[in-house]
Amino acid sequence: MRNRIAAAAMTVLFVLLAFVAVMVTDFHDRAWPQALRAQAQVTLDFAQAPLDNDAARDLVASVGRAHHLGLLKRVPDLDDPSREVFVALAGQPASSVSWFGDQAPSVVVDAARLAHSPADGTYLVRDASDLAEAIADLSTHGVAVVRTDASVVDTVRHLLLEPGFAAPVAAAALLAGGLAVFWIASRARSRALRVLAGTSSWRVQAQDLGGFFAVLLGCTTVVAAGGCVLVGVLRGWVYVPAYATSLGLLGGVAGAAFAVVVPLVSMMAWPNPDLYAARRPPVAVLRGPAAVVQAVALLALLVCAGPAWSAAHDAADQSRQLATWNSFADQVALAFALGEGPLDVIAPDLARMTSVAERDGAAAMSYTFDAASWSGDFRPYSAISIVNPGWVDLVGHTLGPHALADADTPSTRQMVRRELGAQLDLLRRGSGTDGDDVFAALRLLTPAPGVSYPVLRGGTGGDLIFRSDVLVLVAPTISAAFDDTNLTSIATTANIVLTGVEPTQARLAAAGLSIDDLAARGIDGSITPLYMAEQGILRAQYATYRARSLTASLIVLAIAFLIAAGVNATISALIHARRDLPLRLAGATWEAVARPRALADLLVGALLAAVALAIRHADPGALAATAAAAIVGLSVLYASHGTARAAVFTRLTHRHL
Repeated sequence: MRNRIAAAAMTVLFVLLAFVAVMVTDFHDRAWPQALRAQAQVTLDFAQAPLDNDAARDLVASVGRAHHLGLLKRVPDLDDPSREVFVALAGQPASSVSWFGDQAPSVVVDAARLAHSPADGTYLVRDASDLAEAIADLSTHGVAVVRTDASVVDTVRHLLLEPGFAAPVAAAALLAGGLAVFWIASRARSRALRVLAGTSSWRVQAQDLGGFFAVLLGCTTVVAAGGCVLVGVLRGWVYVPAYATSLGLLGGVAGAAFAVVVPLVSMMAWPNPDLYAARRPPVAVLRGPAAVVQAVALLALLVCAGPAWSAAHDAADQSRQLATWNSFADQVALAFALGEGPLDVIAPDLARMTSVAERDGAAAMSYTFDAASWSGDFRPYSAISIVNPGWVDLVGHTLGPHALADADTPSTRQMVRRELGAQLDLLRRGSGTDGDDVFAALRLLTPAPGVSYPVLRGGTGGDLIFRSDVLVLVAPTISAAFDDTNLTSIATTANIVLTGVEPTQARLAAAGLSIDDLAARGIDGSITPLYMAEQGILRAQYATYRARSLTASLIVLAIAFLIAAGVNATISALIHARRDLPLRLAGATWEAVARPRALADLLVGALLAAVALAIRHADPGALAATAAAAIVGLSVLYASHGTARAAVFTRLTHRHL
């Protein structure tokens, strides 16, 4: 019976690890699609390369073909921003890409999809045998390349740095300690009797340890084999290697805990027949280890609960923020492959085109001054962003019409004029507008409570930042705040976005800014609309998945603690059975029987909870999560003692123990 209890507990332990391994495999497949058999990825940056976007894209494709890399680029599906597609730069290797998780398959399309996408970004490599030479070729053209090879070990290491994922693994290691104490405690009497019968103490130790690790190996083999078969049958055999590797690594953590704790506990409970002469139960020596394991398990729960909740909450909040990128799915920024001189020539034409687009509701602008980089005093705000009504409407599709609240006060206007008055005059110096009139026309808004408002960082190429304390200055029009030259300048840094590729191309042609029109004016180069939100949408997809997975890991942590509490309560019931059974037969309730031990655990638990709560949490939510975990944990510990004693009594009366 004791072997069955230990085997069941070990099986539950490794099923817990198998579930975490499923999460690891899902994450690994998100980064390295197993259906594509991706071996590596390269992140390319053409900022220092003297190439326009078309030439950069052609360079990547030619290098990929020359070195047989099988390059694919992951981009969002423009028809459904919650999904993604893969672009094959040389042929089309598959019609669709299946996933380990529950998301719908992604399609593989040809290189035409990248006609209006930036060449920068991350590319998957299906054959990395000649990747080093390919990187050398790209580097000779001034392309900055970062190589990352696919590795399940790196995925596990990355996830274990997340408190939400590390907590269940730590709980599994603690559960291993509890099982070790249970195993030795259940054999304490027989160990002493075998020594009393003349068996060597070392032989007794070897027999018990050998039996323990035999059961452990059997449970591990059954769970691992069953998990691999289930993954292969239900999800596909292509995922089995990644799943088996992640389960092996996680099982290694539990195995290391067993290898340390089991021999240590066995040595602490050295079989000694003198206990009979002293009329002490052999399991008495394990009271200390059992209490330590239980206390450490509770402390681990309390210490991990706050950071794990914060990680899951932050991931969910980030997911909601980055979902704003979906509003920009059809928005494009202009890529200028021109020299410095032509920008001044085309500035009036570009300004007129932008004004027409703005009147049609197809142009949005945001330019943000960050207090840290500006070295100004924007208090109580961390940044000030100049936007046009088109930006407010665009972001409002996701955040709603009440995302911004009025912030127009005399002190705020005074601060804006003090910190940015000269800069605002400089930005519109050639527009012919009156500075006082423009300043008076500005609407001063700030995010409503609980809202992180997205704005574009000034001069950084379309980088969205989310702030809950940004001051938003809504100018009547873009041209009211920027003259032609400065409007063109912020267009080159993607601080102006336009709606749709084809409508923007038509607007460029109508303004005389097409390639042919520029060539007729003696300007060598092009202005190309490129989707500005592709990488942001991919980050939003990943953040949404990460939030869901971290929430699942919190559930796993709670289950692990319940299992550990149950095992530890059972150990305590076995140790105190001689005292408990007469009390129960005398009519005492199980709650009354378990009360002395339960109250002692509550006292220790309360001290541990005080220690955990004393740890400073920057997030008030983490502090509340720790307090809630303390209340639930202490309640579980108290209730588990009575339940475990009743179960032990039932097994004894039926002669099952």
